[in-house]
Amino acid sequence: MTHSVSLLMVVGTDTDVGKTWVTGHLLKGLKARGLTVTSQKWVQTGDECDIDTHDHIANQTGDPSWRADRMPYQFTPPVSPHYAAALAHRPIEWPVIESALHRLQAKAHVIIEGSGGIMVPWGMGEPMIDRIADSRARCVVVGPNRVGVLNHLHLTMALLETRGIPVGAMILNEGCPIARDTAWDIHASNVAYCDHVWGATCPIIPWPSGTH
Repeated sequence: MTHSVSLLMVVGTDTDVGKTWVTGHLLKGLKARGLTVTSQKWVQTGDECDIDTHDHIANQTGDPSWRADRMPYQFTPPVSPHYAAALAHRPIEWPVIESALHRLQAKAHVIIEGSGGIMVPWGMGEPMIDRIADSRARCVVVGPNRVGVLNHLHLTMALLETRGIPVGAMILNEGCPIARDTAWDIHASNVAYCDHVWGATCPIIPWPSGTH
């Protein structure tokens, strides 16, 4: 089981950039290769359940006995994890998530979907990037293919590099709502720029609008 496949984490430059859809399609693709694979969402906020969306996209029925480990924390308010946890008087504890992750890894390849961007806080002064580093996952970085994404990608990639977190691929999503109205030439220019800057170290994948 290679490190790059056995544990992947889909991270974004922001919220609502298409991490859920990318995670679901990665799950579907690895399943098609004959692998036993599941997804995990460390902290779910809001009414939607992202692991159910992953399973729907992958055309699979999740094992109910795995559900608690796939989604260790769930909060109803659609807010930052640290604020949702504070409202619920239930602090987010890394050992709980780490134990759940290890149990899943004993049974399957795991794709983790992050919450928001990599600096989203779990607690006061406790950004998610700390836990990404602890997990030793290889990241797939997702950004909306629109004006302004290059700055956000530079910031995200620089922070991941400073923490020694490997990046396996970068996906520019043209299908998410905040990118759909962007002109095609900007889409193409962003892809070309990213391929020039990062293409030697990770593939740059345009995510077409028809898949979101």
